[in-house]
Amino acid sequence: MDNEKDCTTEKIQIGTIYDDVYRTLTVSCSRLLLPVLNEVFGEHYTGEEYVDFSPNEHFLNRQDGGEEKRITDTSFTVHGIERKKYLFECQSRPDSSMLVRIFEYSTQIALDEGKVEGDILKVEIPHCAILYLRSWKSTPDKLQIQINTPGGAVSFNVHAMKLQEYTIEEIFEKKLFMLIPFYIFTYEKRFEEYNTNEEKLSELQAEYVKIIEQLDRLVEQKQLTSYEYRMIIDMSKNVLEGIAVRYEKVRKGVGEVFGGRILETEWDRRYRAWSAEKARCMQDKGMDDDVIEYILKSFERELKSYKTPGGKIMYEGGEVSKDSLFGTEWGERYRAGENEKARQVAFKLRDMGMGDNDIARVVDVSASKVREWFDPVKA
Repeated sequence: MDNEKDCTTEKIQIGTIYDDVYRTLTVSCSRLLLPVLNEVFGEHYTGEEYVDFSPNEHFLNRQDGGEEKRITDTSFTVHGIERKKYLFECQSRPDSSMLVRIFEYSTQIALDEGKVEGDILKVEIPHCAILYLRSWKSTPDKLQIQINTPGGAVSFNVHAMKLQEYTIEEIFEKKLFMLIPFYIFTYEKRFEEYNTNEEKLSELQAEYVKIIEQLDRLVEQKQLTSYEYRMIIDMSKNVLEGIAVRYEKVRKGVGEVFGGRILETEWDRRYRAWSAEKARCMQDKGMDDDVIEYILKSFERELKSYKTPGGKIMYEGGEVSKDSLFGTEWGERYRAGENEKARQVAFKLRDMGMGDNDIARVVDVSASKVREWFDPVKA
């Protein structure tokens, strides 16, 4: 009995890994969602559209008057030529209860965002789809939910995307890069063979070397950002850890291919060159090495977390040009809405003993502004 419980717990934990990877990819690299929508729904998104994510927690009303919290994988709206809502779930294997959950999620989303106009409640059911990481011949391409009402029957389709039906060539050709972290599922049935046959394992490793080389080229061609590249590799490692948990040689063998490939990307190289140049400038100004190291680390953290007032991640989304990212001082972005971050760095530098004038030069604001931050009453 205990073994059965352990096995069930392990399955739940692994399932959570896949859900987490899927959510992380869609939210952090939302641009990668658009080609998937083109493939599943026949859309014609160009990649310039804005994706707005809805809260993934919904509270379903129960018959006893209570509420039950449910977590959806991905609910979002694409703002393009027209505005469209989507509910796109990820499922490790076909499940008879999935349609019930899709119905619960979609109707709750519709209700959450519904509007009462006069005597009419207007709700909008999102376009629904499921990404099946595993599938069989009997797995349908499309499912349907039908609602019988006093005014007649209403139905809507739930599209099914079956990962294992795609070759790696099709994935690259159709720009379905979001599927790459899950591509290891296509080899799952041969894990036992790979785990006991080094020659076969080498073939699998060679396949992944080619995949990563193709990703490298896409970064060079600016079809993928460095951040998207890193996320695809990192999430691929997470999926590998889950799916090959019982196959140590597979896990380590393919993991070695991932391991070291992201140590230095284009962004890393550019940042390293930029930080070396700034370090020399600060040394010329007589700053201590400890202070310089602290400042550069602060800048790196700020770069990785920088967001515009509209919430778009600049570095992580790869939207900043080389000139705007590395050719100007931070003050330009502070003046554009990041004043609070400059102020926080200023206080940290003061705690380290740096003078007001030096702090002003580092964060690129006037000395009077620094004094105003430190002593607003006197200012």
